[in-house]
Amino acid sequence: MNRDEAKSYIQQAGGTLSSSLSFKTHYIVVGETPGDKLKKAQKFGICQLSETEFIELLESAGVDVDVNSK
Repeated sequence: MNRDEAKSYIQQAGGTLSSSLSFKTHYIVVGETPGDKLKKAQKFGICQLSETEFIELLESAGVDVDVNSK
């Protein structure tokens, strides 16, 4: 899933996407090489999701995720 697809799914679920982390951030999707944002997320206590967990969360919110679009 690319960033544009993720943004669309988040918006369908009623959420917003941000390129920076803050104390208002609820989740961060962590890929294979997360980088410095992961450290900041851990510092803020932000829930970290794998792509699979992200998809499950979206589906639990009623969003139909096309997992074959990869």
